[in-house]
Amino acid sequence: MQVLSATNGAFLLQCTVSAGTNSNSQTCSNNIVVNGPATSPPLADQIVCSHSDVVFQTAPDGSGPFSFVWRKDGVLLDGAATNSITITNVTSGDEGSYCVEITGPCNSITNCATLSLVPLPTIVCPSNLVLNCAQDVPPPDANSVSVTGATNTTFAGDLVTTNACGLSILRSYQAVNSCGEATNCTQLILVANTNLPVISCASNLTVECGSAWDFQPPTATDFCGSTNLAISVGTVTNPLVGNTFSATRTWTATDSCSNTASCSQIITLVDTTKPQITCTTNMNVAEAPRDSGFATVMFPAPVATDTCDNNLLVYCTPPSGSVFPVGTNIVTCTAVDASDNTNTCTFTIRVIPYRLPVTVSSAADSGPGSLRQALLDANDSSDENLVVFNLPRPSTIHLLSALAEITSSVIRLTAGRA
Repeated sequence: MQVLSATNGAFLLQCTVSAGTNSNSQTCSNNIVVNGPATSPPLADQIVCSHSDVVFQTAPDGSGPFSFVWRKDGVLLDGAATNSITITNVTSGDEGSYCVEITGPCNSITNCATLSLVPLPTIVCPSNLVLNCAQDVPPPDANSVSVTGATNTTFAGDLVTTNACGLSILRSYQAVNSCGEATNCTQLILVANTNLPVISCASNLTVECGSAWDFQPPTATDFCGSTNLAISVGTVTNPLVGNTFSATRTWTATDSCSNTASCSQIITLVDTTKPQITCTTNMNVAEAPRDSGFATVMFPAPVATDTCDNNLLVYCTPPSGSVFPVGTNIVTCTAVDASDNTNTCTFTIRVIPYRLPVTVSSAADSGPGSLRQALLDANDSSDENLVVFNLPRPSTIHLLSALAEITSSVIRLTAGRA
């Protein structure tokens, strides 16, 4: 007999056997139980927080009784023989595939589900930075980090370490998932100035010798704007001519990171001022020897000074000790300093002849050839003079005023030929 109905349950099967027509029959019966197949809804995958408790439970349907076998990743779980298992204090080692095999009178079915932990959030900080200046350090920004699996991301603080040159910042960010579990990342920010300081010197100067002067200090800042610099100074002086020179002063600025920069100022001391020279006064000398037509004259050297040169070149033309002819001679004296600045002075040397002729008898009783001029020349001469009258005879000298007082030691008067 085949039971085709899908209905399960208990049935009474009764059979009657009849023989011929005499109504002889025999009846028998038997109870038949039809069991339904075992079914069960699928297990649900579970994603839980670490250290929580998990229950997998199945509710089979169909004709029992049922037996249960639980496996994890295909491995039989000892002692798990009911329709549920409980996993306490879940850790990563409990993750996997959990299957229950349900066996009923007619069949067996297997349902599986996966147990997973809520993953820790992943967090990636911005790249490390190397900066020159502290003011370049960006402010913390939680939006600058890359996160997955997080419900909240925060700035966790800066750990700052300073040194003589700069500082380092270990900046931390934290991401938290739905289980309250946190993951941190760090960003290293180094502040170390590698740029040279900025130093600016004053313009070079040209100064006249004898004028007051001094170097002008430079202005200096480091690359980041601080004036906390060490300044060293060195000066080199190169002599030029006389007391002039060129002086170069170099300033070197060094910042806290040992970066250095230098600048220089050159001051050149020049001499463009003429020396001062003063000649002796004009000189009157007597012809010597008499009637020679000249005199050898020694005269005092001029006085010459210069603000920048104590070793002046001084010379006169003609020089002292030269032979000067009778008459008025001009002497020019020159002073030259080491910078080729020159200045001159002049004076006259008048050589007065021994013989002083009188050749004029007109009403103009003065000037060359007059008696008045002869007496004046005699007074100026340091030697005896002979006044010679070379006038036609008879001659009369008409004086318009009194003659000069004779101060010469010896004046002789003589008549020349008419």
